[in-house]
Amino acid sequence: LRITPVYMLILWFYTTVIPVTMSGPFFNMSREIQTCKENWFYNLLYVQTVFPNHPERSVCYGVSWYLADDMIFFWATPFLLAIFLWNKIAGVLFPLLLTTGSITAAWIVAWKWRLRVPTFDGSQYNSFYYNPPWMRAPAYLLGCVMGMAYYEWKRRKLTVPKEYRLYIQGFVGGFAAILLGSTVYGFRGGN
Repeated sequence: LRITPVYMLILWFYTTVIPVTMSGPFFNMSREIQTCKENWFYNLLYVQTVFPNHPERSVCYGVSWYLADDMIFFWATPFLLAIFLWNKIAGVLFPLLLTTGSITAAWIVAWKWRLRVPTFDGSQYNSFYYNPPWMRAPAYLLGCVMGMAYYEWKRRKLTVPKEYRLYIQGFVGGFAAILLGSTVYGFRGGN
């Protein structure tokens, strides 16, 4: 509720002030601005990533996809918490099931559309793979599961025995190092 008025002010600025200041050979945002004028209500409702854009239509304020996804995840949280409060096991398994479904959907979409990470090639990568909330859900859902686990940990006042703390810290640190090392980009022979 607090972010929507500011967000609408930014969209207004984007659609009315920016066109007045547009100039230059590579500064043409007329398609995006026209899309904002025609489809601003998608942004107002935070559902612009649920309904992918058509190839002939541009996006309205491209960086707003994150606001839309985050708002959709925020709206889903009470339902996940209600399931957790109703049944602890179902409350943990349901987000894990959704995570599995999201990862599977991402694989299927990438394979079906033969998507790759584009730079500016005009493919539908952003509309069908990068922006939709069902593709972005695993990180949020796993965060919810970790929050539920932390809640139960604190509620039951559990502690880790001192003799296991070093092993757990070593495992977490090693796992983090492996993840960090596996996400390094750019070692391709100087390209």
